[in-house]
Amino acid sequence: MHAGKERTVRLKYEEQLPVVIGYFTEWVGADGKLDFGNDVYGHDWKTAARYFAVRPAIAQ
Repeated sequence: MHAGKERTVRLKYEEQLPVVIGYFTEWVGADGKLDFGNDVYGHDWKTAARYFAVRPAIAQ
């Protein structure tokens, strides 16, 4: 990741191998306190807008 150069690795697998990529801007540090990092991709704002925005009332 920090080598400065991308590298492709092909795996010989009979089945598909699931890959999960995590993006975290908050985490609990070794001291047990909540730490915050920079949200370089702006995902926190998008998520906050999706979950906390005022939604219009549903017409009945």
